Amino acid sequence: MVCELRTREIKISQLADDTTIFLNNTESIQPVMDTLEEFHICSGLRQNMDKTQAFIIGKHIRFKNTYNLTWCEGPIKTLGVSICQTPEDNYKYNYEPKIKKIKIMLSMWKQRRLSLKGKITVLNSLATSILVYPCTILETPDRVITETNNLFFDFLWDGGNNKIAKNIIIKKIENGGLKMIDIESKIKSLKLSWLKRAITHPHAAWKLLVDEMLKEISLDNLIKCRYSEEKFNKLPNFYKNIIKYWNEINEFHPTTRQSIIYEPLWHNKYITVENKTISWVRWQEQGIQTIHHLLNTDKQFLTCEELNSKYSLNCNFMEHLRIRQAIPLLWRSILSSTTNETLGDPDTKHRLYITVNSKDLDIIQTPSNVIYWLLIHKKTHKQSPTCIQRWDNIFHMDSDLWPLLFKAPVKSCGATYLQSFQYRILHRILPCNEWLIKRKIVDTNVCTYRYCDGQEIDTIIHYLVTCKPVHNFWQSFTAWWNAMNFSKLHPLVEENIILGVPCITNEDIIFNMCTIVAKYHIYTAKRNQGLVCFLHFLNTLKNKLIIEEAINVKNCTDKKFYDTWGYLLEQL
Repeated sequence: MVCELRTREIKISQLADDTTIFLNNTESIQPVMDTLEEFHICSGLRQNMDKTQAFIIGKHIRFKNTYNLTWCEGPIKTLGVSICQTPEDNYKYNYEPKIKKIKIMLSMWKQRRLSLKGKITVLNSLATSILVYPCTILETPDRVITETNNLFFDFLWDGGNNKIAKNIIIKKIENGGLKMIDIESKIKSLKLSWLKRAITHPHAAWKLLVDEMLKEISLDNLIKCRYSEEKFNKLPNFYKNIIKYWNEINEFHPTTRQSIIYEPLWHNKYITVENKTISWVRWQEQGIQTIHHLLNTDKQFLTCEELNSKYSLNCNFMEHLRIRQAIPLLWRSILSSTTNETLGDPDTKHRLYITVNSKDLDIIQTPSNVIYWLLIHKKTHKQSPTCIQRWDNIFHMDSDLWPLLFKAPVKSCGATYLQSFQYRILHRILPCNEWLIKRKIVDTNVCTYRYCDGQEIDTIIHYLVTCKPVHNFWQSFTAWWNAMNFSKLHPLVEENIILGVPCITNEDIIFNMCTIVAKYHIYTAKRNQGLVCFLHFLNTLKNKLIIEEAINVKNCTDKKFYDTWGYLLEQL
């Protein structure tokens, strides 16, 4: 079959044994049947009418069936998705089975005692991947996002309340998060990948169909414009959402000559006549799309005569003046400035920028994960972890240290359960009695460790540092550390025990690893009402290093391991 859109011919390729054909109306059925019959005459291959089904999308049209086809009332499945008539059916057939599959998978993983980071790895790599395909090519109902989020966070917190705010735990490590997946931002980044396809493949069949719906402007030019999504009523919701998501991250403001020349002339809120955007069809038909098309080889604006000669435009003086005056004065000043900058060919350059960390990036060269983290930043940048202020009230710390302290466990420990344990300490969600009584889990907030004869409130600091048996443990730790060839601890302060130190040197990495293993030993011993034994800690630390050594030898990274841990391993 051949379809003609905007004077361009599209050949619709079909698999010999699995063909899906979209038709405009029932009158198109007979030409399709005739084409298939001609194909049979030429090749000897005939369609299997017993397996051929037809389905009407949209309002049901009653007609006499004269085509010997089986007409289906329900959705038709093709290429892993169901073609549906209503949003309800879209959810029922394309998403509900996926959500049930995720629920079953997570119920199996709940049987294992995973750390926070372990659970997040399962969610990021196994659960989210189930939704990637349908969310990329179909409209995603809001209830899918809501139900998936509920499933994910229920799995993360074992069915309890969120102990850390959602907008915190989805952040990067250095910002106090654990890179927990945010399904809403993930779906948006998947949808935005269609922008790259529209720009890099402007003659793709799917894009030409969208261009036909838009009529006055192509999709690739539309997304380069600064249009509001409310003006795209002709588009399906799938494409409306793509443009809506693009507007959420599109904060690029051209300030350089190179970026200004690729600004679109049409439907651009910065280029106006009488405070209205312009769209001159006659100019567009002659190939004039960006400011670059108005410049000559000397980087100056073409005169009216030069424009008419170059584009066969037949414009008058007033039109020429209006379009030049429509361009912002600041842009015209930058364009008229003297520079040696080389201008590329506007017909071969794809210019669609996003601003990431104060840098302007071409979206064609920007990976989807960068777009995902940009969406996360816009969603969470106004919210910081509450633990920072609470620890600052105790230790009066420099705020610049926090990104380094959040990253320290990852740099120091290979075991994810140790990283997760330190993360709980930093965010003050370690289950000491002071924390548990607020959640009505215990009846007292004083220390109930049987080897502690005091009546002090069981805070995190008391639990891990100042409790009498634990205090003796840290004295032994200090003596052991000072006996080695490391910087002396005079004394070992509570702040460094609880929060760790920034990983600047190898000694910092070793110190963090040792204190995290020590704190985990204290935590498990007190939880089980056992003895806090320093020799037991040394044995545990040695076993951890032996395991890490074996892993690094297998991965051929043993040299780096011995550079950092060799001396400590010898001492143990």
